[in-house]
Amino acid sequence: GNSEEFKILDHPLTELVLTNVKDGKKTLLESPEQILKSIWAHKKILTEEKFENLVQERDLLIYKIENTVNIPSKLTMSQTVVKLSEELQDESTFLKYQGELSRFKNELKDAKFKLNYYLNKIKTSLNEAIDNLDDNPIHLGDFKNSYLNLYSFSTKLKLVKENGWEVYREIASKLIDKDSLSDHDLSEIIQTLLNMSSNVEDYLN
Repeated sequence: GNSEEFKILDHPLTELVLTNVKDGKKTLLESPEQILKSIWAHKKILTEEKFENLVQERDLLIYKIENTVNIPSKLTMSQTVVKLSEELQDESTFLKYQGELSRFKNELKDAKFKLNYYLNKIKTSLNEAIDNLDDNPIHLGDFKNSYLNLYSFSTKLKLVKENGWEVYREIASKLIDKDSLSDHDLSEIIQTLLNMSSNVEDYLN
């Protein structure tokens, strides 16, 4: 998707909270929760119905975050949880999901780094397997490492993209079960893998 989606905007309130927490000289403000309480003191009190609706909406999002593997989705939902927690004046959940936003941003960065790593390893291991063939038929090639790297690549891709990762999981399965393929089909799979784009961003769009 659009790289803008991954740029999570830090909430100005949080910046104020963190500034006060980090600055040891500002001893009047004891905790982030207290700072938020004082900032939110002027907010209009919600009706009971509105309050309950917001709690339901937020709790459903928290449930989804806990049961979702897709990191960009977790980021988007966590942003909404932060926003709803501010409306509900729930300091602890607000601060918790500010922390989660940072964690998910780091997880996304880590997943992209590992995608790049496995992408390079797929090609390196395939070239090694082909070099070791000498004049032997392609079916005698040892593609175990290529399979492992391709499987790991599809697993990491699943974390950052809702679909598209299945294609690489399927190719990995065919590669490990190469004896059921014709020479032509196996050669085509290897060619497909060697022609994979080296740019990780191409797999995220």
